[in-house]
Amino acid sequence: MDYAYQRLDVWKKAVDLSIKVIQCIAEVADALDNQRLTEEIEMSAVNIATNIAKGKACLSKEDFIYYLFLSKRSLYETMTLLEILKAKQLITNECYTEIETKGKNITTMLIDFIRSVKETGSPYQAENYQTTYNN
Repeated sequence: MDYAYQRLDVWKKAVDLSIKVIQCIAEVADALDNQRLTEEIEMSAVNIATNIAKGKACLSKEDFIYYLFLSKRSLYETMTLLEILKAKQLITNECYTEIETKGKNITTMLIDFIRSVKETGSPYQAENYQTTYNN
């Protein structure tokens, strides 16, 4: 038996992005010399998928949408922190570009998913839309 959130494509992509961020940060952790910043980036990346999962457990569409927006906020936080590291040349352009591409895809998926939940009035009806969304 799986959890309902595990069937969401956007959650799967968010987990994939989190793993990539952690891998990129691990490559430069010694050069960062700032454990707090490293932890902040990793936590914001992990929170993207975590907030989707938390939202899926909500009974009301308003609560679910709230968590989807938190997920989007965590994504923006992650990208901002990575942009700073890129500007300081602490992560490679290759790492950043791959994460940025994944991030843009997830942003689009979250926006579409939020719209779908609003239109259907239920996080459960919207799931049918989400699981068939392949981008």
